[in-house]
Order: sequence, then structure tokens, then C-alpha cells
Amino acid sequence: MLLTVGLRRGGANFNTIALVRLDTGERRTLVEDGFSPRYAPSGHIVFARADALLAVPFDLERLEVTGPAVPVAERVQTNPATSAAQFAISASGTLVYVPGGESTSLSSFVWVDRRGTETPIPGRPEAYQELNLAPDGSRVAVNVGLNIQDGTVRAGTGDVWIHQIARGTLTRFTVGPTVSETPVWSPDGSQIAYASQHDANTRFVFVKPADGSGPEKKIGEKSGHLHVASWSPRGDVLAIVDTTGGGDIWFLRMAGQKFEAFLQTPFNERSPRFSPDGRWIAYVTNESGQDEVYAQAFPGPGGRWQISTDGGVEPVWASNGREVFYRNGDKMMAVPIESNATSLSAGTPALLFEKRYELSGSDPYYDVAPDGQRFVMLKPDAPRSAGSIIVVQEWTRELERLVPTKK
Repeated sequence: MLLTVGLRRGGANFNTIALVRLDTGERRTLVEDGFSPRYAPSGHIVFARADALLAVPFDLERLEVTGPAVPVAERVQTNPATSAAQFAISASGTLVYVPGGESTSLSSFVWVDRRGTETPIPGRPEAYQELNLAPDGSRVAVNVGLNIQDGTVRAGTGDVWIHQIARGTLTRFTVGPTVSETPVWSPDGSQIAYASQHDANTRFVFVKPADGSGPEKKIGEKSGHLHVASWSPRGDVLAIVDTTGGGDIWFLRMAGQKFEAFLQTPFNERSPRFSPDGRWIAYVTNESGQDEVYAQAFPGPGGRWQISTDGGVEPVWASNGREVFYRNGDKMMAVPIESNATSLSAGTPALLFEKRYELSGSDPYYDVAPDGQRFVMLKPDAPRSAGSIIVVQEWTRELERLVPTKK
């Protein structure tokens, strides 16, 4: 029997997929970071991670996974908090699923100060996801997840948009046909980098002028499911997360368009963020048994220091480099930081405010203003309805092509 084992780490949900033998009661973990598994007649286990479906080849005789997880479907309606994913696979190999994403509600931008006082930001509610505040604090680059209205996917969702904070206007920045996500501003605010789907196995990294004055330019290509996470202060390196197989951190060097591994471990590393002086990378790992925020020397070698003390996700530096903010469930935490060229010292985490705002546990769903006194947050709004179902006949033929099994 396949089942999801749900854990709570650092205020965020973390799920694993396990197999239980009904004859002996033995339980073994098959997949880290996944939920809602289904066995497909093609010899695969298909499961959800965030809002995507992934598959691993599975030996039914040995009851073992025999290969890595590969993304096989994007933007499926899921809810990691309840380990639910709206899909099914028939014995004849037909896939049915509800399109959408892991966000189950629309949200609106708000300012929240360090004491938790909330100020609305003009603009319409959307299925906002990953966001990044421009260096001058005037605009937000944000992914607008699929928004389904009356059974129809609203045009432009699944793309990157730019929100003008003062005016409340929302301007489309990328134009499909594939999903574009995880936008990050360049240090001078002139460009935006983002990841875009190429096919089930490959992602591209693009940069494009923030004012839309020129076309996008591909600067990287890699197998896996890539998220752009942070741009170095010197503008020469992008921190990238490959979420395939649990989560690893890579660097993409702009010169030569070369990927270099930074953290590749059996654990789930994610959310890398460059410090304002470029000497440190804050990131999240679950190596201790729960999600915690660490800072490690960049580009290395060098030491690393634990920033959070009782779980934490979504780290963001203050622009002066003297604080790291992170989230622990509904809590916004702040940690004073002292650093020099070779070492870093983290103070005691302090609670700033506690209130429910959108939380991913991975790519930050908030950012901090340049003065460090306010945060742009996503406040849940009206529920989103999903009124359509996608049917893919003979889907397991495509699954066998994407994820070969050993026969």
C-alpha cells in the first residue's frame, strides 16, 4: 500500500511517500518531498510535489524505486497542507486531472510593518505566487498562477507580471505558451531573470529588460525543474534551485552560461538568497530533521552558521545586511547579523508579528522594503473555483517515454 506521511517542519508542510507491506507491517520511504501517490499500470509511481506531477519507475517485484523523479505534468490542482492532489490514472492508462496549482485562493498585495500593522496595496486579487520586490521598492515582479474562471483558464495566467505598487496596475511581462515563473530582479533593477518550461525534462533561464524594451535572452538550459532564486550583488551569478529529486542549489554564471553545483545532498536544500555584500548565501535545508535557515560563505570554501533556532523557511536579507528575516508558520521572525570577510554571527531570533499570509515554504511569497521597515505580503482573498477537468487518453505511453522503466 502507498501512502503519504505528512510532517510539519519549520512551519511548513513536508510530505514523504512511503510503502507499507500489509503482510508484515514494514514501512519504507520511497520518495522524499511528495504526496498523493498513485501506481500506474506502466510500472510507475506518479505523485504530486507543489503543483506538478512527477513520476518514478517502480519495480513491483522488489518494491523499489529504480530511477529519479521526473516532472510529467504541470499546474495540477493540489493542496500540500492536506496532501491532496486532484488527479487519477485509469487501468487503461488515461490520466484525468483538475488544472490549477497548489494555491487554492486568490490573494492581494499588502504592506505589513514590523509591528504587524497592515496597509492595503491597490490592485486586483490574483493567484499570486513567487514574488520579488524591485531594488527601489516601487514594483513587484510576480508569477500569476493559473486562474480558472467558469471552467476557463484566464489568459496570461502562468506568466510573470509586474505590479506597480503606487498605481496598483498589473502589466504582463512574459507571454506563454509555456509557464514562466520565479522572477528575480537584477541588482540595478534593469532586468528580470526567470525560469520557463521547455519540455517535461528541461527548463530554460531567461533574462529580459524590466521595461520591456527588448526581447528575452536565454542564458541557461538544464534538465530538471529549475527555479530562479537570487541574483548576486555584482550581477554575475544567479542562484538556482533544481527541485527535481528533493532540491539542490546551483549557481548559473552569466559569463559562459555555466551551471555549477553548490549544494547537492540527500536533503532538501532550497530558497538560496545572496547577502547584500555578496559574501554569504542564506538558504533552507531539512538535514537536521526539520527545515532550518543557514548562511554559508560564497563562493566558498568557508564556514556556515545556523540562523533559525526552531524551524524556519523563506529567508530574506535586509538591504543593509544586518538582519535576516524568515517565516515559521504564521510568524515573521528577524535575526540580527554581524559579519566580516571571514565569519558571521547570528543573534537571537525575534518575533515581529504573527498573522496568516500566503506561505510556500520554498520560494518566498513576500519581500522586504529597502528600508527594512515594511514587508510586501500576500493576503488570502476569495476562494478560487476550478470548473474544468483535463482528460489525456493513452497517457501512460507518454509516461513510458519520459520515464523509462528497467525491463
